[in-house]
Amino acid sequence: MRIARTLGLAALAALVMAVGIGSGSALAAKTTLCKSSADSPYCETADRYAEGTLIKSSSTNAAIEVGGGLSIKCTGSTLEVEKKADGEPMGAYPVKWSLEGCKLGPANCSSEEVRSSPSGGLAWTEADDGTLSVSNLQWKIICGGSLNCTFGTPSVTVKGGSPPSITATKQVVSKSGSICPKAPTFTATYSVSSPSVAAVAKAEAPPPPPTVLCKTNESYCPAPYRYPSGTNIEAAASNFSIEINGGSKITCKESKLTAKTLAEYGSPLPVEASSMTLGQCYLGGLSCSKSQVTNLSSEGLKKNEVEPYGEFKLNADMTFKCSAYECTYSLEEGYNAMYFNSSNEALETPATISVNERTIPGIGSCGKTGKLTVTFVVSTPDPVFVSLL
Repeated sequence: MRIARTLGLAALAALVMAVGIGSGSALAAKTTLCKSSADSPYCETADRYAEGTLIKSSSTNAAIEVGGGLSIKCTGSTLEVEKKADGEPMGAYPVKWSLEGCKLGPANCSSEEVRSSPSGGLAWTEADDGTLSVSNLQWKIICGGSLNCTFGTPSVTVKGGSPPSITATKQVVSKSGSICPKAPTFTATYSVSSPSVAAVAKAEAPPPPPTVLCKTNESYCPAPYRYPSGTNIEAAASNFSIEINGGSKITCKESKLTAKTLAEYGSPLPVEASSMTLGQCYLGGLSCSKSQVTNLSSEGLKKNEVEPYGEFKLNADMTFKCSAYECTYSLEEGYNAMYFNSSNEALETPATISVNERTIPGIGSCGKTGKLTVTFVVSTPDPVFVSLL
């Protein structure tokens, strides 16, 4: 059963390398414009501004530094951007980006937007902020006979808040024309008038809170009550059974499971499955001369955010030889989730790790599938509650 799994992982690894997963762009999160920073830097679908939303802003201090201590200073600048589809980056169409009331020293300057199918994008960077970049939009500025130049638009920082703001500080801009400065830079601060509250965010739901094993029954476990990394988990069961074809059952009266946490918390909480033994096993009335567990591993423990239990994923191959019957059943991806139920204080009962009639794949003379039922009673640690950080 594990050969197919190993080959599957190898194929997945090859696919990962082929498509460049891990190179940055393949795993980059989509950017959106969010109505709230409550889940920063994430944004639920319901909290995202719709396509077509206009970001309206203006500045009274836009300036292009041209060198020699001189700048083209503009008393007005309007930047309006229309939100397009979420993506990496989010589409951001530049409706308008104008400069007005510009002067170079005492000389008045004319300024004209030069548009050639402009486009733009907003990419999340950190916290509630992002970078807005615009293409194919320029400013042609003429200041008497001292300057005749077409400048490219800069990348600017969009800072989320109430209200948001847009800033640029000495951003290098391109230039072309008959009379241009050597290395122009752009500086401005834009006040956003609409929307009044916004955050640049990742277009995805926030990750679930990390899972932790707790010494007390708390929804969110305080630090003093968390079981530390390296906590041993010991459990035993007397009701292990696999119902096979025809209604017969493989039963084991003595089953033990041991594991160890590899961190104080995680999502999922990393757990090492140390051992699993099956003893006194029978197929109907036939004693089993072999009941072996191999390829034991765990995918960790993840708390259900609503119910008082966690999902514990355990991988294992369980091989039985009972007289003429020999078969292997597997706990593997899609069939390996067990319930880690917290201790019950009211009933004074310990925690359990259980599954009830879970269909699992099999090979050999017992049948292609079986139904696993088992309840491991946790003796260590006790009490233990599956909680959130």
